Amino acid sequence: LAQASWLLVIVGVAKELQQCLVRMTAINGLDYPVPLGIAYILLSGCVLRAIFVWMQLPASVGVMLSGFIFRHFFQDELLFARDELQELAFFLVLLTAGLEIRVEQLKWHIFVMAILPAACEILGIALYAYYVMQYTRLEGLVLGSVLAALGDGLVIPKMQEFGQSFPDHALPRLVSTWAPVEASFVLTTFGVLAGLATPEAATAIHRIVLANALRLVATLLVGIIFGAISGGFMNAISDQDFGPGIFTGSTSERLLMLLATTLWAFALGQGDEGHELVPMGFAKGSMFQPELLVIVTGACFAKISDHEILQKIEIALRDVWTFGQIFLFSMLGSKITPDLLPQLGHILPVMLVGLVWRLLGVALGILITCHSRERPRSILPDTMFCFLCTLPRATIQGALGGKPKELHFFGASLVCSYIFTAAQLYILCYSVTGMILLHTLGPKLLEWSEQLQKSPDLRIQQVAATAAKTELERTALLDSESAKSPSRRSSSAGEPGSSSQKTAASNASFSTIHGFDNYQPSLLGMKGRKETQDAKMLDASTSPKRQEVVVKALRPQKVTLKVSRAGPQEVQTKDGTISVDIPARAVGETFEFNFGPAPDYVLRAPWAPTERHYDFGRSDGRALHVPVPAGQKRVFLIPKGLMLDIPNGTSPGAVLCFKHPDKAAVSNWFTTRLPKNWRAGKRYLPVRLPKEEYQFEYGSGNFFQDMCQQFLLLIEQMWEDFTQMCQNCRFWR
Repeated sequence: LAQASWLLVIVGVAKELQQCLVRMTAINGLDYPVPLGIAYILLSGCVLRAIFVWMQLPASVGVMLSGFIFRHFFQDELLFARDELQELAFFLVLLTAGLEIRVEQLKWHIFVMAILPAACEILGIALYAYYVMQYTRLEGLVLGSVLAALGDGLVIPKMQEFGQSFPDHALPRLVSTWAPVEASFVLTTFGVLAGLATPEAATAIHRIVLANALRLVATLLVGIIFGAISGGFMNAISDQDFGPGIFTGSTSERLLMLLATTLWAFALGQGDEGHELVPMGFAKGSMFQPELLVIVTGACFAKISDHEILQKIEIALRDVWTFGQIFLFSMLGSKITPDLLPQLGHILPVMLVGLVWRLLGVALGILITCHSRERPRSILPDTMFCFLCTLPRATIQGALGGKPKELHFFGASLVCSYIFTAAQLYILCYSVTGMILLHTLGPKLLEWSEQLQKSPDLRIQQVAATAAKTELERTALLDSESAKSPSRRSSSAGEPGSSSQKTAASNASFSTIHGFDNYQPSLLGMKGRKETQDAKMLDASTSPKRQEVVVKALRPQKVTLKVSRAGPQEVQTKDGTISVDIPARAVGETFEFNFGPAPDYVLRAPWAPTERHYDFGRSDGRALHVPVPAGQKRVFLIPKGLMLDIPNGTSPGAVLCFKHPDKAAVSNWFTTRLPKNWRAGKRYLPVRLPKEEYQFEYGSGNFFQDMCQQFLLLIEQMWEDFTQMCQNCRFWR
């Protein structure tokens, strides 16, 4: 509900901005410098991404919103190159997906999950169009092939972030591997149907099938060749004997070579109909499928190249992809046309039928492949997660939606207009709602799936216990051998299968999570940092002076009482009597009062399924170590201090002396100073004890409350600085 309300507010603001921008463009026009348009794309995309992440909404939706606003004052040259910018950004998606594919992990269940759900959705939409909408079989199949494919440009980046949060979970890698394969399957299906739907097409069906089969084989063969050559060359230039003085072997140099090679491969499949770079010859279309060619090249490069080289290139490519995501989602957002929303009622039945058939296909695929994927115990959450991953739609719908009308399918009938409208509404509805649902429910489903998979039955428990006993005996034997041989000990400590290394690597990955939809951990100052005073411990021989005020110190505690009336009440504690101010809203209820220092800081951390540890620097030079349990995103840092009972009439700025309530543990006197802005009527002053660490509380709340408190603290600080300046001013005197 909170996210929905935020989304409604954002939509309202976007409409107001749209009206203002339309009025501005009517006056100023669209002829302005290209750098200004690029600056808007980068800056607005970055700002809206940060705002949406802060509101725990998908960052991609925020960037798409910036592109939607930009469409009303698009720079003319950028508008002309919009499709090329989106295509180049999508190329980075394909290359990243290809580099993450491991050839040895490609199994038959990936192709089942890539083909079966999409085929079911195409079939379901075609049956509905044939029996209910009175379309022909071919018209229904074309409608289904345009609408069925998931948006791999949206889903693959999200799976990469889930892969960081769940490094041992197989589903994010499964989805990111099958997504481009599904896109290739849908494009191939559409290519076969296009040869039958064009009125002037006289090509025989066997020639169309042969052309698509040849395209698939040629794409795989050329991709393997390109990947093998580039991977072998990268390995060779790392050798000092190869090309001395020509290549430096740096990561940036290797990345540029890889980008050039894969762009060349991507270009081989480009070209409009009749103007292909490498035409098929005996049939229409290109010899290569460009998306699949980039993926195969990247996967083969990852197979051939050294692991260290591949890891450095992936890290460098991730930085490049930061800019790519801004352009990709901005261009997708600029193509959203809300003017089609009144026609949603005509498209909604097709959407519902497609979703039902897609869910059936995903469920069937999960059931068929559960044993091949070695996940027989988490069928329900796996099905729900994979179904959510298929909801975002944008890439294929935007590419194929206008093709039937452009190529005059079915004699340019009304069916082509309906397909174009349905594709645009799919982008408008599914790209936003699909990403929000995947961003919100995806981590919970992955955690549920992981829990089910780790809860074995009794038979598996017995096998696991036997295996653990055997592993323990093997470890003891290795330890005894390593004690005899130092070289054996050093080699066994560096084994990649070492549990200590795995744990360290896991902690390191979780401590550095920062993706497009995540945020870096940050420590925000709270009101307690300003209100709580620092105390100093005096020497054992030092006693309070005459002008110093001796006060009583009380230990912090949580007070719970049944409220019968509002106002100040005296409550008896183990250190004495304290005064509690009861609000009127708590009358008749159980009131819990936190008597102690307020939190100094609140830590905002990205969600993760395991415990994380963060280190922050302090003003005194010491490191602040904060553990964050699994699933927690907010940690309050409360100082271990005391509460001082200030007598009435104490002057602001007075020196206070007190002893710790536990006099047996600490017998020295402590001293602090009453703040100069101490208001009459206040009674308790929180103080921090020297060399005391923070205690952590994991509470609820939201980032909006944190930012409001930050803003109020800033206003208070500015007002205090202003009053101090006025008091020091000669004119004020």
